[in-house]
Amino acid sequence: GHDYDVVIEKDGFVFNALEVSLPAQPVSVTVDDGSVSAGGFTLKLEPPVSGLKNSDVKILLDGQAFYGDYTVTTQDGGSSYVVTAELARGKTYTVEITKDGYSFNSVQVTVPIQSVAVEIDPDSISPEGFTMHLSPAVTGLKANDVYLVHGEEEIPIAGIEEKEAGKSYAVKVRLAPLQTYKVVIQKAGYAFDQPVFDVPSQAVEVVIGEGNLTEDGYTFTMHLTPAVPG
Repeated sequence: GHDYDVVIEKDGFVFNALEVSLPAQPVSVTVDDGSVSAGGFTLKLEPPVSGLKNSDVKILLDGQAFYGDYTVTTQDGGSSYVVTAELARGKTYTVEITKDGYSFNSVQVTVPIQSVAVEIDPDSISPEGFTMHLSPAVTGLKANDVYLVHGEEEIPIAGIEEKEAGKSYAVKVRLAPLQTYKVVIQKAGYAFDQPVFDVPSQAVEVVIGEGNLTEDGYTFTMHLTPAVPG
């Protein structure tokens, strides 16, 4: 990848100058597929190239330079480099390497989506909501990330509370006793299970109030705890 001028000098002779160009060394770059995660990836170089720095490796997302911090290190003399970075799940990044004297091909790195198991705590189910457990934990879920399906109807939840750093969430939503619901969670980079659960029947305390005898018969008031609409 460099140009050199060759000059020959000898008494009694005049030599023309020569320009010699050395071609850049082609280097094959591949991604160790098993290494790709939201925390980074490993690049393999053939032949090895030592001395690569952060500034030699560019990470692009949708044509734009990666905005976060990242490090580039090797432990085997340049045969492979570990790139440590906080990457978005489900996104595809382009990696470009530049270094004088070498020609590198660019590579694509796709961060896999994280599968998440969702379990409903059966003891938590009530007409006011339920608690769900996630494995692995997922932080930052919001109310608009979760909804329920009841038959053909999609039901938004009223609120959600994160617990244990994303290992579980308390969901507030009005549920009907003896009905079946499916939980749907949507968050970029994750694939969540969609568990189905049944709402148990609810015990209701009935208290009879004072009654009155009228021409139509005996009327009285019933007090229900909790309230039962309809």
